[in-house]
Amino acid sequence: MGPYFDIVLAGVDPHETGSASGTLTALQQVGGALGTAVLGTVFFSTLDTDPTAAARNTFRIVAGMIALTFLAGFLLPKQAHRNAEPPH
Repeated sequence: MGPYFDIVLAGVDPHETGSASGTLTALQQVGGALGTAVLGTVFFSTLDTDPTAAARNTFRIVAGMIALTFLAGFLLPKQAHRNAEPPH
C-alpha cells in the first residue's frame, strides 16, 4: 500500500496533503469493512447447505478480487509524479 499512497498523494497540492491522506485512509477502512461484509454474506448465505462449498465459493471470490487488484496495479504509474508548482 505504501507506493499506492505515494502515487495518489503526489497529485495533491501540498496544502491539501493532510486532508487527502486522511480521506485515503478512511476510504481504505471503508473498503476493508465493505469487503469483509460482502465476503461474510456470501459465506454465511451458503453455509447451511455445505460448509465446504461455502468456503470454496468464498475463496474463489477472494482469489478473483486479488487477481483484479493485481491487474489494476499495472494501470498505476511507475513513479509518483510530483506537482511542479512551488508551495505558496
